[in-house]
Amino acid sequence: MTFEYEFKREDLKKVLVKKRTISTICILILGIGLYFYLTMFGILNEYFDTFKLLLGFLIYFVILYVVLYLINIWYINRKLKANDRRTNNAYGKYIIKMNDKQIESDFNNQKIVYKWDDISKLKIRKNYFFIRTKNDFIGLTFRRSMLKDDYSKMLNYIKEKTTK
Repeated sequence: MTFEYEFKREDLKKVLVKKRTISTICILILGIGLYFYLTMFGILNEYFDTFKLLLGFLIYFVILYVVLYLINIWYINRKLKANDRRTNNAYGKYIIKMNDKQIESDFNNQKIVYKWDDISKLKIRKNYFFIRTKNDFIGLTFRRSMLKDDYSKMLNYIKEKTTK
């Protein structure tokens, strides 16, 4: 079996942005809850001006959102730079060849061979699966969005070979 797909830096950036979205929303919700918890006495007391509390909430929310946005930008750029340092040339066109003995990954004139017996980890998630050997700590990640129709065929084949 032979599969081809192209992996770009922008693809990794999209994955990192999507990964950070849920945690950002959770922190925003917790921050809003914290604000209302801390100002509950003022909201319930008739002597406090609720307009000032709501204006304070608006300023608090904008500052919290900007800080989270800047932290996400910093995090994503840091992860992209770390990936660039660790993998040198991981972006480009991948050609994956699988047979009864091994998986062969060919990209940018670099060939990496993973024997079925050497695969130590197969992690399956909703939108990707990951294989790693004992010797190679980087491994291979196959994303559903890049492989499209070939994703399920490749996953079933790898499951079959790694369970033996």
